[in-house]
Amino acid sequence: TLAGGDPADLADAMAIAINTTTAITSGTYVATPGPGPNPTYVDVVYTHGGTDGTVQSLVFDITIEDDNVVEGSEDYRITLSNPGSTTGASVLLDTATPATEVITRIEDNDFSLTTLTTVSTPAETTEGGAGTNLKFTFTDLNDPGNPISHDEQVTVNFQLLGSNGVILTPGDYTIAPVSPAGLNPNSPPGNIVPGGELWRLLVPAGATEAEVVVTASADLLVEGTETLTVNIVSVSNASGQYSFSPDQTQRDPAPVTVDLLDANEAQWSIVSNETSNVTEDGTNNVATYTVSLSGMMQANENASVTLTVDFPSTGPSMSAAELADAMGIAISSVNPTATGTYSIGTVTPTTVELIYDHGGTDSLVEDLEFEITIFDDGLVEGPEDYRITLSDPASTTGLVVAPGLDPDLSIDPTNASVVTTIVDDDSTTWTLTDNNTGQQVGEGDSALYALALSGAAVQAGRTATIDLAWGLTSPTSSSDFAETLDAAVLDAIDNPTTGYNVGKTAGDPDTFEYNSTTGTVTYHGDGTTTAPTLNIDLNTFEDTGATQTVSGDVHPANYVEPDEDFTVAISNPGGTALPGVLAVANTITTTIIDDDSAEVTIVKEQDGSENPPGLGTTDGVFKVLLSNPSQTSVKVDFVDDPTGGSQTAKPAFDYNSLASTVVTFGPGQQEKFITINTKEDPLVEGPETVEVELIGFNAAPDPQITIGAMNSATLEIE
Repeated sequence: TLAGGDPADLADAMAIAINTTTAITSGTYVATPGPGPNPTYVDVVYTHGGTDGTVQSLVFDITIEDDNVVEGSEDYRITLSNPGSTTGASVLLDTATPATEVITRIEDNDFSLTTLTTVSTPAETTEGGAGTNLKFTFTDLNDPGNPISHDEQVTVNFQLLGSNGVILTPGDYTIAPVSPAGLNPNSPPGNIVPGGELWRLLVPAGATEAEVVVTASADLLVEGTETLTVNIVSVSNASGQYSFSPDQTQRDPAPVTVDLLDANEAQWSIVSNETSNVTEDGTNNVATYTVSLSGMMQANENASVTLTVDFPSTGPSMSAAELADAMGIAISSVNPTATGTYSIGTVTPTTVELIYDHGGTDSLVEDLEFEITIFDDGLVEGPEDYRITLSDPASTTGLVVAPGLDPDLSIDPTNASVVTTIVDDDSTTWTLTDNNTGQQVGEGDSALYALALSGAAVQAGRTATIDLAWGLTSPTSSSDFAETLDAAVLDAIDNPTTGYNVGKTAGDPDTFEYNSTTGTVTYHGDGTTTAPTLNIDLNTFEDTGATQTVSGDVHPANYVEPDEDFTVAISNPGGTALPGVLAVANTITTTIIDDDSAEVTIVKEQDGSENPPGLGTTDGVFKVLLSNPSQTSVKVDFVDDPTGGSQTAKPAFDYNSLASTVVTFGPGQQEKFITINTKEDPLVEGPETVEVELIGFNAAPDPQITIGAMNSATLEIE
């Protein structure tokens, strides 16, 4: 009879061993296993040979197989019973000595190493998504590449610990067995040990590996990535039926980690609470902002964001540092909130780090509302825009912000920045002043004008502009000037002797600049000067002994002209400081007083002659002279044979009566001729004289034109 181990296998082994024994000469031993598939005994029959004699003992061997199964020390027992004979022989059991039972111990040579690994890389599971598997593997301690099993159920105790300072609860995850293993929490269920949770994995006999699946539980909390650290605490047989030696079931203490990825996201956002622009004048000078952090925040989480100040429009006149300071002060003054605390971290000249530490309760985050008060700075700067932009979300408690990963903390792209416009209430006014005495200027002198701004100072980085133009009233032309208005303005800017631009380059703060293409004067503010003035000297042309031609228009020397008018006007105020740049619409008329004069005189050009009959006559000619050219026509009246004169020739008899008694000088003409048409007569007579006298002007000429002392002349007719 067999007991211990596997009796059926032992019965088969024993029967084979007995039946194959050939060393017996006294008779024959035949062994037959008991009935059924799992016999527990073997019938042994001895048949003696044909000669009386002593029965030889039966010696047989049972070979123990190396089964690669951890099973501990195993005992099996062989017991003799039921002696008998079919031939009447008396067969008894030996009772004198304990020779009817023998116990054999099989010492197990197998040792297992239990190792924990992750099935997938990276080992992570997202809330509400698929889980990740952990594998427990049994291998031969002496041959690590060789799987090994146990002959009974094995218990693997393992622990799940939170890392990164996060204490995890079973509500953060679930764990379930994957066939063939069974999984149950340690008794009592869900027992929490310091630092984590202990679980018991039941591995059935014969298995070389077992798996469990860890799944992150879905929730509404923004908590970041939570890491489970899993390690094997102990491995043992469940029943204790066999006596394992202490080192037969060893464990690899190396832990594995599983990341529980948060499926929830908190977003920073900023909005302005103003429905209209803020102003400097005190009626609406407080800009209010709300910074929000969305999502259900886990207790004691931390989040931060950077608020950056910049200016979206060109030529900012505000100070980013002052705005950053104002933000920091405003935020600090509204803490704490009902759900946590906002505080200020690092501050630079353009940025403020906003830090939020959530309280000890899972909850939504209360918004942060802060105010920035706008001051009236007394500067002309136009509408000013400043922008507050959120960037660089961060966390010290593990909220994910890394690019490329599903973030737990981010910035709402639709409310990542806010622009506020400050409406300026200050102004400055352009004026143009005539600095000429009586609005007149002598020919060859400079026409003087002052172009100025008055009122509040123009902010540094801002500009005020005005269009400047001149008009020429006929007969005034560009040849009446030694330079153009453009040249005069540029000269005042580029070559100043006093006032603004001295020692500076046009475009610097507190300087004027001029665009001759558009006729626009630009003043660049410096934030302090309240009355910048550009003094313009426009030089007129001095024609005494000089001639010039401008654009085809000839201005002769000593040109007698009437007083001429021209205008200088300002219009269209503008610049980057609008709408605070104004102008008093102004057109100044200036008169150029001519300093030239001319005299009209008459001289004999040639005498006349009757000549002998049949030879024709020679006309007499007078020349009328204008000493200087005139811009306007000059008409001079004259008479022949003046009263009281010395003329001896008879009009209409000695010469033809004059068809006209007016000499007309066109503009610029200086010589005219009066012809005396001599007539033939049969009389013998001596030389006769013809006298012509200039008696006045047919139409009022330029008052600077007069009839000179040589107002009469005489010629002879031979």
